[in-house]
Amino acid sequence: MNNRDYPSDLPERNPVTYQQHRKEVFWQITLPMLIVVILILGMTGIAVSATAGQQSQWANISIIWLAIPSLFFGLVFFIILAGLIYLVTRLLGVLPPYARLAQDWLVGLRYKVGEVSDQAVEPILRVEQTRVSMHTLIQHMRRDQRR
Repeated sequence: MNNRDYPSDLPERNPVTYQQHRKEVFWQITLPMLIVVILILGMTGIAVSATAGQQSQWANISIIWLAIPSLFFGLVFFIILAGLIYLVTRLLGVLPPYARLAQDWLVGLRYKVGEVSDQAVEPILRVEQTRVSMHTLIQHMRRDQRR
């Protein structure tokens, strides 16, 4: 790429929108980051300067805060599981007659498939049976001629 592909003089920024952008960056990015950093540093200072009894108390508080997300997700999965159990219980009251109909239909289908497969194989079996019978007859005739 050569310099002719890029304009040599960039247009100046719009001072009004640039100033508005700078304010938004400060209020939406810089200030929240500063607050979080100050809070973390403050909590670190408290944890470092705490006595043995206070350290135990802070450790207990930390464990509680670490356990809360697990408890929340556990509650969500418990509610889903309870809903599924309820639905299966309701289905058990409705499902048996329909399951019997489906079972009877599948048994009938099995017999139909057996009939169709028997009909499809029958010509092949007749040819094979005829071939084996002819082969056996020829062998018996050869034996009788040898005697």
